Amino acid sequence: MGYRGLVLSDDLEMGGAVQAAPVEEAAVRHIRAGGDLCLICHHEEHVIRAFETLQRAVDADAAFRKRAHESVVRVLAFKKRRLEIKRRVRTPTAAKIRALSRKLWEFGEQVRLAGIRRQAGT
Repeated sequence: MGYRGLVLSDDLEMGGAVQAAPVEEAAVRHIRAGGDLCLICHHEEHVIRAFETLQRAVDADAAFRKRAHESVVRVLAFKKRRLEIKRRVRTPTAAKIRALSRKLWEFGEQVRLAGIRRQAGT
């Protein structure tokens, strides 16, 4: 497909994921399949087990080590681009925030009124 961005898993602690494989095995499978970052959102012990399992896979398997290195390069490149973008973005002024807030409120009112009209059949 030619996609060069980051590939993140969904939370590996979710029901469907843990039914398919333990969190640490799912993490290895995700990286092996081309993923870059594994989301493990609830239990620190799962994060630790996944990290240790990934480390063992890197140490034991040259092909997996190469695949993991590709992910590290992509993650670091993303972080670098993110910092460059962040430096270029100016913090909006208070007046700009007020104006945008007003526009957002007006849009919300338009949506609300359209829903009322739709319910009334007009």
